[in-house]
Amino acid sequence: MSRRRRQGFFLLLEAADLPLYPPTARPPGSYGRDFNNTLKERIRRRDKYLCQLCGVPQAECGRAMSVHHIDYDKENSDPVNLVSLCPVCHGRADRNRPHWTAFFQKQALNRPEELGVQKAS
Repeated sequence: MSRRRRQGFFLLLEAADLPLYPPTARPPGSYGRDFNNTLKERIRRRDKYLCQLCGVPQAECGRAMSVHHIDYDKENSDPVNLVSLCPVCHGRADRNRPHWTAFFQKQALNRPEELGVQKAS
């Protein structure tokens, strides 16, 4: 469907006052239900309010640390898949995704006790 047709389709839905998605469905690409402020604060606390890439403290950022999905899957809110990043590093991590995915996964393997994961014997 062309961009123009899509725009017309959504304008029709809007004019008819119909929801774009069923009430129980989540739009494609949206975050999972478990990815909420409570979980994000838990991850920041676990990471000691430090950027896990550059080490800058949250107090120096001027805002709360971003909570980044290591595998870039917004539906995967497993704490092992989440890491605290400052705004600058979060922007960096959005480029060259294969590199950052491998980097953060390796980093997580080096600190399983902090992530609440049992180390393999």
